[in-house]
Amino acid sequence: MKSLTKFLASSACAIALLASPVMAQKWTEEEIASGTKKQEFVRYAPSGKTMKIGHLYALEEDCSDAEFTYSIQKQAEHGKAEIVPASFHPTFGKENPRYKCNEQMIDGFLLTYTSKKDYTGPDSFTLLVVTSSGLAREETYTFNVRKFETPPAKKDRNASAVPAN
Repeated sequence: MKSLTKFLASSACAIALLASPVMAQKWTEEEIASGTKKQEFVRYAPSGKTMKIGHLYALEEDCSDAEFTYSIQKQAEHGKAEIVPASFHPTFGKENPRYKCNEQMIDGFLLTYTSKKDYTGPDSFTLLVVTSSGLAREETYTFNVRKFETPPAKKDRNASAVPAN
């Protein structure tokens, strides 16, 4: 399993990340000059429950690791974002030269968010992804944390009320 401290990339790997679905958007001249692309994502999150945000990984065309640095730049105020080691199958599209990598398990990271128990309202955190060539992607995840009612067990849903005598 990779460690966060050794997660550094070659400039060839940076191109691979830029071609990924999340990085597929065009960079403006200002973003290229600054070396940073900023993106925002807004989602609902269940109060007090861990939510999977996504997998963090980068691969070369031969399916070997393309090392990047991932870090929580700004932690959530009313919860916690975490980057945890994980193994999974990548999900490259058929048009991507890394599509063949989907057949094998890879080591990467899982990005999760958990709000404080019983908290409802807005929360956010910022993830920073940096290549060794200095290109960076700053992603801000904003959540509308809500309490979600757990539906009753199937047998309880169909039960009818019996009047008390």
